[in-house]
Amino acid sequence: MPDMNASHGLATYYLFDLAWYRDGLRHLFEVEPVPRYTLLYLHTGQASAAERGPVLVAPTTSEGREWLQRQVEEGIVIELQSAAELDVIEAHLRSLTHTLRDNGAVVLFRYADPRLYAGIHASLSDSDHNRLLGPLVAMSGRALGQPWALSQPSEAAMPYTPSGTSFRLTRYHERCLKAWRGQALLQPIAERHGLPLTRLAEWYQQMPGMGFTTEHARIQGCERLARCQLDSAICPTLCQEIKSIPGDWRTKLSHLEARFAERGMGERRSGRQPASSQETCL
Repeated sequence: MPDMNASHGLATYYLFDLAWYRDGLRHLFEVEPVPRYTLLYLHTGQASAAERGPVLVAPTTSEGREWLQRQVEEGIVIELQSAAELDVIEAHLRSLTHTLRDNGAVVLFRYADPRLYAGIHASLSDSDHNRLLGPLVAMSGRALGQPWALSQPSEAAMPYTPSGTSFRLTRYHERCLKAWRGQALLQPIAERHGLPLTRLAEWYQQMPGMGFTTEHARIQGCERLARCQLDSAICPTLCQEIKSIPGDWRTKLSHLEARFAERGMGERRSGRQPASSQETCL
């Protein structure tokens, strides 16, 4: 049986996405000989992808619960709390299979991926919380080392009334998700090189205008510039210069890095303090 929170009558369940945690079922069987789990894409239009989709687990042993909780801490699994029956939770989660975007498109919703909620949880309205949680009182997890949690009062969760509409993923949600992910990826770079996160975030936002069109290219660009130890903005004229350089983003980055290294070396020779946000940009 799932772990029960006796004081609140809540049971603990766990959710993960096989597209994100491909060995999840194999590892589950290693700790629980007869695990109780549901492939949530079954009985939906995504049934053919059930073995690459979300899985709901009701742990039956203390070893299984401990292992699943470790995976929550690792940012792989989501913890759920609910007083509802398991079949009610399954039906609710299946109702999240697709989401409606602002442009009217209906798309697959990776509702079992912890990174999704880390990015959008701060942007959710009360009605968003209720649609995502349904009969759940809470869900929580970690992503890129950062904890997140969604919760609602127990009276909002039960009795549960199924929704007839898809969760709406707005442009605002998507902007928040993108901003969170960028910040989470830049934070360790800022810490490694002793630069303000705001400076790296500024570079990250300027990268697309210079021809760094992918997330990987932008993160690599910020990492390489941070190594130059120069806390300096990138002027619009330099952005245009880098954009006009023929070749892929690696070629452009080599030129940009050379300009930063040259400026940093000049400042060290002259004994000046590194450029700050108050100084002229590079």
